[in-house]
Amino acid sequence: MKKQKITVLLLLALLTVIGCTDAKSSPDNKTDDGSTATAPITTETAAQDTEKLSYAYPEADYEGYEFVFLNVEPQGWANALIAPEESTGESINDALFERNVRIEDRYHVKISEYKQGMDSVAAQLRRTVSANEDTYDVCMLPIHSASGIMAENYLIDLKSVDSLHLDMPWWDQMVNQSLTIMDKLYMTSGDISLFPFEATWGIFFNEDIMRSLDLPLPYDLVKDGKWTLDRLTEYAKEGALLGTDSAYLPFSPSGTARYGLCSHHDLPIGLIQGAGCSIVTIENNQPVFHADEERMINLYDKIAALTGEKGAYYDWDFGLQVEGYEMFMNGRFMMWSETLGYLSQLRSMEDNFGVVPFPKYDETQESYHSIVATWGTTMTTIPTTASDVTRTGVILDALAYDSYENLMEPYYNTYLMQKGARNENSAEMLSIIRNTRIIAADMALGWSSDLCYAIRDKLSTGTSEILSMIESQKKNTIEKANKLLQVIAE
Repeated sequence: MKKQKITVLLLLALLTVIGCTDAKSSPDNKTDDGSTATAPITTETAAQDTEKLSYAYPEADYEGYEFVFLNVEPQGWANALIAPEESTGESINDALFERNVRIEDRYHVKISEYKQGMDSVAAQLRRTVSANEDTYDVCMLPIHSASGIMAENYLIDLKSVDSLHLDMPWWDQMVNQSLTIMDKLYMTSGDISLFPFEATWGIFFNEDIMRSLDLPLPYDLVKDGKWTLDRLTEYAKEGALLGTDSAYLPFSPSGTARYGLCSHHDLPIGLIQGAGCSIVTIENNQPVFHADEERMINLYDKIAALTGEKGAYYDWDFGLQVEGYEMFMNGRFMMWSETLGYLSQLRSMEDNFGVVPFPKYDETQESYHSIVATWGTTMTTIPTTASDVTRTGVILDALAYDSYENLMEPYYNTYLMQKGARNENSAEMLSIIRNTRIIAADMALGWSSDLCYAIRDKLSTGTSEILSMIESQKKNTIEKANKLLQVIAE
């Protein structure tokens, strides 16, 4: 792989997801709700090189202050590490360690992290903030815990922290846009942590199986903007091969049937969001319901055409007794959809494989939408008890910038290539995925989660007749959104 910096200038591409449409700016570059919009990220802008950006480090001496992160314990599916205790010779560990040393020396601080279980971080934050204890400068908060923490006013609006340069490319611009509500942003993600990238969904595929079926590898479809849900379904159907066992449930690990695509139960939600659709969006500070719109109804039919096709799709939450990546490595699934952290599990795969982003709704969709998992993904937040918010912003921003310049290149060019991204096409796909990431705020903050799960359960079985169910939950979904909006407004 040619050595290059794959990170792009995300400033080129703030994209607002409104219902099932891509954001389009008017001639004065204003969206319908009055916010400023810029051109969405396209395949071309997502893969371009960047020049090294200068950075004006603020002058400060924090006199040995211990700067503490509250973080999750190590996870098998994404790299949560922030503050390694020592250099170990492992490339990413050492890149993080050296980054921290540079910032520690510049600002005379000691960077450390206190780790808790995934489901214990929010409780620990509540205990310290409710006791008015300045224990943690930053909390890497699992996103599924964020709604309650926000509602209790335990987080600082990051847009109020002048020492944070949230409009710069070391912070994820599309994620920030997704999570900005009433012009306030209580959590962000960026190059300070690898977790949000590794928690982003992609579609892995077996190149050898596709070649044996005379299927064009989908890289060019992605680059040409033609990787759509209909094309994914066509590929999945072509990849199905019924063997001595049946393609019906349950799956037999010792059988010979091959499935076109395997994923877990949340795939329909990912496909909805990848198509640029949301159950609820906030427009002019009011919730707008989209689940019963015509475009969404058509999308349900498209998804059901995939999930309801015998052999084309397998939901491994229904009876799969082995790891999905093991069956993908053994050629039992032509495609396998999971978060990118699972690349590390594929290092010993003998067949050639690649990765592509989630498909578009159709070719008119301006940008791919790569979905960050709405459970478990850690987001960067600042507790309201942080004693010096300016200092917190200075350290956070410097760490993120340093990562942008010194961590991401070895991460892509060394680590990912060693772990599984074995060709330049996949490296380019990873770049597109990274720079088209969004978070579905309505799911992450709980407004539409009940309805989303109900839609998911139906679509997973190939059923798209769900309008009556959607109508029965519409009022409750909007009420949930209004409750959080009221808290934010106050």
